[in-house]
Amino acid sequence: MTEQEYVFTEGSMWEGYPWKIFLNCNCTELGGKSCKHCHSHKDNINTKSNGGTWTEKVWICPRVVVAYNEGECNSTGVCLDCILDAERSLPPA
Repeated sequence: MTEQEYVFTEGSMWEGYPWKIFLNCNCTELGGKSCKHCHSHKDNINTKSNGGTWTEKVWICPRVVVAYNEGECNSTGVCLDCILDAERSLPPA
């Protein structure tokens, strides 16, 4: 599965910068944690410069909404399916 990126400009509430939806987003434990919608969990074994190793957990999230700050470098990513699940629990508008 190839990661795909879609950029949107309408709807940004605070920062005013474009936001994105990633399909088949490659995620790691360094940036967050997986949810019930994620799949293809695996451990990558990485080698340090001193010869030691460290394990990085990786997975694919089917749909991730990403919003960037004013520097467009720090971001918040949330599983779109988790957002939709949460929306169903809200009272009617």
